[in-house]
Amino acid sequence: MKLVIFDVDGTLTRTVEVDSACFVQAFADEFKITGIDTDWAGYENYTDSGIADEIFRQKLGRALSPEEHVKLIDRFLFLLGKSAKTSPELFGEIPGANKALRLLEKEPDWKKAIATGCWLDSALFKLEKAGIRLKEIPVASADDSMIREKIVRLCRKRARSLYRVRHFRRLVYVGDGIWDVRICARLKIPFLAVADGERRKMLSRAGAAHFLPDFSDYELFLRKLEEAVVPAPYSDQ
Repeated sequence: MKLVIFDVDGTLTRTVEVDSACFVQAFADEFKITGIDTDWAGYENYTDSGIADEIFRQKLGRALSPEEHVKLIDRFLFLLGKSAKTSPELFGEIPGANKALRLLEKEPDWKKAIATGCWLDSALFKLEKAGIRLKEIPVASADDSMIREKIVRLCRKRARSLYRVRHFRRLVYVGDGIWDVRICARLKIPFLAVADGERRKMLSRAGAAHFLPDFSDYELFLRKLEEAVVPAPYSDQ
């Protein structure tokens, strides 16, 4: 049995911009924190919980408390919900994503899972608004850890348990960010990038070798899953 693990923002859903805007606004609304650096790849842990913790340490000199964490998530979800009502076009799917996920269910050799740096409720909300309906599958998120590597490891563990498999004979991570390249290189996991244009060039420089612009061509997607390789060691040069 083989496993494909998907990221969410920028991979299955076109929600990178609205997610970033609502995330920043939540800090301003709830804690009066502004001037946030939105170069998310520059943070130590590229997850919602990891970035939130680092922002608190930078701006207030301390970690955010569990109560503040809950308040931040609640405000973030409120802002996402508001944006979905006023600008539903910001919550589209990556072309072909929903169809590809449904067709993947019919593949005898492949199972699927989600490992995302998003908080779980926000990830599920964005998937729903993008029209992506998922049956019960393994999911790991920023609610589980602020460290992305641990999220991917936990997702793999949950997939083994749910699908009753001791070892997947092939595992591929599908993502769209430099952070995904870094994690796959460290964990020795084949990586398939959903990217084109300048982002494709950036990820190629970072070590990614196999790309899809989207999921419109399902047969190409399946072929790329088989061809994907572990990224070369990360370099930002």
